[in-house]
Amino acid sequence: MKSRILQKARKYEAEAEKQISIEERPVFHLSPRTGWMNDPNGFVYFEGKYHLFYQYYPYGTFWGPMHWGHAVSEDLVHWEYLPAALAPDSKNDKEGCFSGCGVVTDDGRLALVYTGVRKMGKNISDKSKNVQIQCLAMSKDAEGIDFEKNSFAVIESEQVPQGCSIEDFRDPKVVRTEDGSFLLYAVNKNEEGKGQVLAYKSKDLKKWDYCGCVLKNVSGPGVMWECPDLFTLDGKAVLMMSAQEIEQSEDLDPGSVGVCLIGNYDKAAHKFTHEKTIQVDRGLDFYAQQTVQAPDGRHIMIGWLQNWDICNYRIKNTKWFGQMSFPREIKIEKDLLIQQPAREIEQFWKNKKEIKALKLFEGKQVLSEINGNCLDLTIVVRKYDSEMSYFAVNLFEGNGHFARVYYDFRNAKAGVGRSHAGVKNALLSERSCAYKPEENELKIRIIVDRFSVEAFFGEGELAMSMCIYDEKCGSGVSVEALGSAEIDVLGYEIS
Repeated sequence: MKSRILQKARKYEAEAEKQISIEERPVFHLSPRTGWMNDPNGFVYFEGKYHLFYQYYPYGTFWGPMHWGHAVSEDLVHWEYLPAALAPDSKNDKEGCFSGCGVVTDDGRLALVYTGVRKMGKNISDKSKNVQIQCLAMSKDAEGIDFEKNSFAVIESEQVPQGCSIEDFRDPKVVRTEDGSFLLYAVNKNEEGKGQVLAYKSKDLKKWDYCGCVLKNVSGPGVMWECPDLFTLDGKAVLMMSAQEIEQSEDLDPGSVGVCLIGNYDKAAHKFTHEKTIQVDRGLDFYAQQTVQAPDGRHIMIGWLQNWDICNYRIKNTKWFGQMSFPREIKIEKDLLIQQPAREIEQFWKNKKEIKALKLFEGKQVLSEINGNCLDLTIVVRKYDSEMSYFAVNLFEGNGHFARVYYDFRNAKAGVGRSHAGVKNALLSERSCAYKPEENELKIRIIVDRFSVEAFFGEGELAMSMCIYDEKCGSGVSVEALGSAEIDVLGYEIS
């Protein structure tokens, strides 16, 4: 029987979504059914559909007591909302149903493993005294719509290594092993106050044994870690996570950032050997990424297209806030994380526009043939000489407002910026990073939706994303250069 709290959330979201028109939402990026969205949870392929759950507060466009929203897609482009899957309605998660994962069991059920938050004692109101535990909910139907919570926490705080925080123990990711068992990776704050990844093993998802510390944060990145995801990709062990309190360096941007660690993993000892750290997305907005393996073997990644530091950048009086990135195919080549929009988007290309060998000189040129705010653009810039110092693509252009993807040839830096897109303070309106094209030409693929820009440089070895929340922006596209260049443009509208 559904709890009163979950019934209330489902009734509310069903009515509230009627107040949000299709025109007010992204076209092919998942936004919350209503209210607030943050981390993607339970990204899983089940019964012929991709299921994506997400951290959710339906009653307002701000972070609140965490529920799990739910949507499904057959094509990774268009999503259908399902009723909220979880609400904070049991003794184990009364303070919130935090991030976790989905996994399919041998009997064909969808299991959700997530972090529940409860108070240490009856009279403790200090949020810092909450304890985090790992919880289980099993699907009650063949479609994975209704879930029944386990009556007890499946991993209690007593199973955290001695001396480590029981207030920071969260974000389980469960995978199947070769012998049919389940492995669970969760993050925790160690005795030194830094993040670490812990491993647990189970045969039934209910009783878990501690296996050891997979990786401890000794020298970074950041301080606390979140959302671990450990898998093998193209012969390398990959540990995805999101790190908090990162200090600026050449390879990492400051704040809360999604990172990819490449190395080797000893499955018997449950030890990860770290060789290289890569920031997943060098733009303004990307965090808490999760992956799923598609039926054809591809690894698909999706992240929260937002940054905790600038959640006040939004459209006034909006009835929803937060969106997911477009799903990305990922692979490892030459110890680089290669990302490209999931190929399913190609099914929805229309109104192809192609411009070849367009000559650019000093200044701006409007691409009158290409217009819109739901686009897939590929631009190749070549024949630049020593005088060619800068190239930019301006998107959402109109009324003096625009967002920008650019490349600084002189300093070999790629960047994105939205300082002319409704930003009212100087905090995080632009980001750039070192990037050098391998060939004597620059290639940029840009995915544009109504409220976002995702840029992929080269063959996808650099991704840069940003949200765009500006009611005054238009739908024009222009290019500009300092120096002379020749460009090719291939564009499609997305429906």
